[in-house]
Amino acid sequence: MLRGLVWVGVALGLAGGVAVAPVRVAAAPAAAAADAPAYDADGNMKLPENYREWVYLTSGLDMNYNTAAPVTGRSTFDNVFVNPTSYRVFLATGTWPDKTTFILEIRGAGPCLDRQARAVARRDGECD
Repeated sequence: MLRGLVWVGVALGLAGGVAVAPVRVAAAPAAAAADAPAYDADGNMKLPENYREWVYLTSGLDMNYNTAAPVTGRSTFDNVFVNPTSYRVFLATGTWPDKTTFILEIRGAGPCLDRQARAVARRDGECD
């Protein structure tokens, strides 16, 4: 079950509220229209529809870049994706181009999220 989704867009700065390491931005061609960032009428970046078809970069368990975030006692599992056009530029130049979009997908992990484990955990009073 998807518990939350945080996505970070790198344009001239970071958007999304997730602290990450600095990213070098190259003066390379902008991302192609197919995977370039899109914005709604209020100027908010839209979540790309097919981001799971983008380039998978990495996964992590219980990664947290926000030191002010409370410890919840629940584990999280993260996947990171990047738009294909920017990834190809990065491979060629060693720098991320302007308009690179990273998706940080955060999923909850634990017995309350798995259907079979949830039934046992509820029986034992762990999940309500």
